[in-house]
Amino acid sequence: MVLFTRRYKIGQMKQITFYQQELTCVKQVKYLGVILDSKLNWNPHVDAKCQKAITAFYQLCRTTGNTWGYSPKVVHWLYTVVIRPMLSYAAVVTGLVD
Repeated sequence: MVLFTRRYKIGQMKQITFYQQELTCVKQVKYLGVILDSKLNWNPHVDAKCQKAITAFYQLCRTTGNTWGYSPKVVHWLYTVVIRPMLSYAAVVTGLVD
């Protein structure tokens, strides 16, 4: 379970039981691909998405070269189709410019 609060110090809590199992409190949870932390801060989610996009971008760069590989048009298309949606998932994005 995650306790969502912006308080700096959390007082004593009673142990919560659910179907005869005690729940432990964690700092963050992943729900539908979005990482939510206890302070409702987006940094863990943004860091994870950026790392995933950087990895995909470097793999894409390995497929291109000056004299071989995909053409720049295909690379731009792959960026638009693969990497941009990775970064914009669960984000309010308006007016993306090609």
